[in-house]
Amino acid sequence: EFVYPEQKTIVENYINGIALNEYTTHLTRKMLYDIGELMGKFHDINVSSHDNGDTWTVTILSDMLKIRQSLAPYESDFIGSINYVEENAKKLFRDLHFTYVHGDFRPANIILSHSEEKYYLIDFENFMIGDPTLDVYKMLSILKSSNNYNSEDVASFLSGYSSIRMLPLDLVNKWIFYDIYYSLRSVRRAIYESHFRN
Repeated sequence: EFVYPEQKTIVENYINGIALNEYTTHLTRKMLYDIGELMGKFHDINVSSHDNGDTWTVTILSDMLKIRQSLAPYESDFIGSINYVEENAKKLFRDLHFTYVHGDFRPANIILSHSEEKYYLIDFENFMIGDPTLDVYKMLSILKSSNNYNSEDVASFLSGYSSIRMLPLDLVNKWIFYDIYYSLRSVRRAIYESHFRN
């Protein structure tokens, strides 16, 4: 373990490798499959034995109360999205079992070690225990936002994941849900940072 006070950094383990986003601008299907496997293994480390759907729904709806307050002056612009999240939160998270969630699962946070031919997940700043769909959503959003990937690439990632554990239930509808929910959170953040009004 190394401490660098001048950089405000603690290094617990040094990994001799390179972040995937620096290594390549296009992940091969084999890489995507391997990343899916990595995520599946991470989610499989600690899975709750009971249904956590109500807890997750309460967490989201509590946050939505704050979002409603922040967006009150602009309610007419966002009411459709707000209603969508609030109406679908309970429906979508039935039978939800918590796992470890990285919170920022993307190529920049995956190190490829050539010497070991192995991938390492780094940067656990947003780590939580919750819905594993969040990590799947993050990775799929990155693939979607790039023009480099098609449906077969996405299928490779999902196949890697499902080789370790079952894909989250109702994945497509949860993806839409999180897209809207996190967009509302982004607007709230912009308001707090005073960018929105400007």
